Amino acid sequence: EANRVDYAGLKSFDFIVIQGLNNLSSGLTAELHTALDGGSNVMLFPPENTEQMQWTDWLKSLGTSNITASDNGDFQTNGLNTSDELFANVFEKIPRNLDLPKVKRYYRMQNPGGGRARSLITLSNGDPFVTVQQIGKGNLYVSAVPLSDAWSNFQRHAIFVPIMLRMSFFSKQEFPLCAWVGEDNMVKVNSEIKSGEKGLRLTKEKFEMVPEYYARNSENYISDGKQISEAGLYELKDGNGVA
Repeated sequence: EANRVDYAGLKSFDFIVIQGLNNLSSGLTAELHTALDGGSNVMLFPPENTEQMQWTDWLKSLGTSNITASDNGDFQTNGLNTSDELFANVFEKIPRNLDLPKVKRYYRMQNPGGGRARSLITLSNGDPFVTVQQIGKGNLYVSAVPLSDAWSNFQRHAIFVPIMLRMSFFSKQEFPLCAWVGEDNMVKVNSEIKSGEKGLRLTKEKFEMVPEYYARNSENYISDGKQISEAGLYELKDGNGVA
């Protein structure tokens, strides 16, 4: 229940799910903004009660021009945006006839995020089913349906758990698992790493080099300048010897 949540503590969570709330108070939305700015991901599932739903004002402040509930019907999701970075390295091969959730009713979102939101799943009529919008260092995900059998089978569908897991782990701050030897890679590193007076060092056994260091938009990157020729695990340390 919303009144039992420590709003100030939300920013400490990597993934926040809002489900079925009729109203998002000013205190809650303020803390959600703080969490998003800091890199948390937020997933919003709307309530079933269309007449008492009041959180649309918050989405409108983020650029969504209008939100209305559709009539009952038989709608089909037919588009999974597998090229989106959320799904990177998730699918080896997409089945030609991929089974996707079926929808009986949904919330129409016009111009979500002022055009900045991306559709992760779309309906056959082109309306968004699940959207994502970057806010600060985090991501705001919005579902067009509540978690209710009266609206869709999304929550019971095989794709639901993998998508939710990916949303919970995905972050602009996540680091690549590897880089290719022989390429001039720009690799994101921990934001706590600083170049330091003595510079950074990449080491592996007897090998040691000073990588090139770049700071962009409060994020840190290094490049080996194609100096590494042997695959393996390399340790990065700053000028104070901190990994």
